[in-house]
Amino acid sequence: MKSDLEAKIEQVGDINFLSTLVDLPNAEAVKTLAYALKGAVNNLFLVIGAEFDGKPSLTVVISDDLAKEKGLNASNIVRELAKDIQGGGGGNLSLRQPEVKTQRD
Repeated sequence: MKSDLEAKIEQVGDINFLSTLVDLPNAEAVKTLAYALKGAVNNLFLVIGAEFDGKPSLTVVISDDLAKEKGLNASNIVRELAKDIQGGGGGNLSLRQPEVKTQRD
């Protein structure tokens, strides 16, 4: 899956950007995938959507250098995105996963 996603990354200026939905068994699998991509791709800005037990999940990953250079903060970004799925953020500054309070219908 990692190599398939790497092939879908778009170059936006000097940023390698990918926003995608994945079908994985749990949030830990998404986190593992996100860190693998972060380790393989420079200047990565990654947004991964998934669903677990009827609840939507978002993961935002920003490479450390890109976050520092552009002043980006995954925590702030996922907090804004999570509002649309009634969630709040959790994780560290370069990787965030919101905690979702409601299930999707």
